[in-house]
Amino acid sequence: MTAPSGKGPNADFKVVLLGDTAVGKTALVERYSSGKFLPDQPPTFGASFFLKTLQYQGTSYRVGIWDTAGQEKFDCLSSFYTRGAACGIVCYSLVDNRCKLDRWLEKLMNESGDEHVTVVLCGTKSDLTATQERVWDADLVREYATRYHALHFETSAVTGDHIEEMFDAALAQMVATHPQVRAAVGQTSGRGPAGTGVVLADPGKQPGPAGHRSSPCCR
Repeated sequence: MTAPSGKGPNADFKVVLLGDTAVGKTALVERYSSGKFLPDQPPTFGASFFLKTLQYQGTSYRVGIWDTAGQEKFDCLSSFYTRGAACGIVCYSLVDNRCKLDRWLEKLMNESGDEHVTVVLCGTKSDLTATQERVWDADLVREYATRYHALHFETSAVTGDHIEEMFDAALAQMVATHPQVRAAVGQTSGRGPAGTGVVLADPGKQPGPAGHRSSPCCR
């Protein structure tokens, strides 16, 4: 098996965030990348990209993180960014039972093209469970995690709870299941510091196969 493709500029691993609109994917990535919570963020258009350097067992890995739009009109774009992902973080709101976990999990498994893809179930907005009903049954979530051999975390972009731990655990599993990437990175020296987030507003200009343009189904 070849290393995951379409990871983004200079990335060793590609991570894609999937989930319905308004579950908090962008807020989660913003908290992880900048340490800040920015309320009232508009829906993502197409996708945004962030490159972060992470350390694991004395080695630096560049992880390209793609935050995708959850609206159905961008479904073909989320499919594009799912391809080649070594890890998919499927987000659902702990206080909203309308989230379509089945849809996003099946998209990841069918479209990543990586037989060893790391699956992460990410419950978002855990801070709201203090004042709002927790609508997802714990047994059901455990059933999903077992079925897809998934890691599971409950996170909050407001407080930052468990976000770093989630990405660290995902990296550890990606390294374990992609020895060819570990070997290639081990031969590379002079790694620089973590990158900064870059919002890609024009899907037709985002990194990808040569000549890629947005599909008519996404216009």
